Amino acid sequence: MERTLSGNFQLTAVLTDKRQLVLTGYVYSDDTPHDINARLDAYQDALDRQAIRVDVMVTKTAELARAEAAVVELMAHNEALSKRQSAGKKLTSQQVQQMSHFDDQLRHWMRTKESVAAAIEEGKRKLNGAAK
Repeated sequence: MERTLSGNFQLTAVLTDKRQLVLTGYVYSDDTPHDINARLDAYQDALDRQAIRVDVMVTKTAELARAEAAVVELMAHNEALSKRQSAGKKLTSQQVQQMSHFDDQLRHWMRTKESVAAAIEEGKRKLNGAAK
């Protein structure tokens, strides 16, 4: 019996607003359901890996950089307000409120950094095949 093409499928992974991957596979006349499922699983595994790669290398890395920058900016701003206050200058009510919320904001950004760093490490483990 001659093997003929009996169908096709496409799997799409949207990676970012500007990037997506599309894989096209084929179904042949002699494919069993097991063959088709194995082919689909392999394609989906490849797309999943690429999605994790983009999430770790692009999205999460940028998120970590933003959190780190926020901590630096928050520390500098609080230091400037503290110096102003120490110099005997009057702070606005907004500046007083900012200083009173400094510890909470710092904890928030430090937790964000820790969470994103953990997500990056988990993503790297998945990319290296340590976790599925």
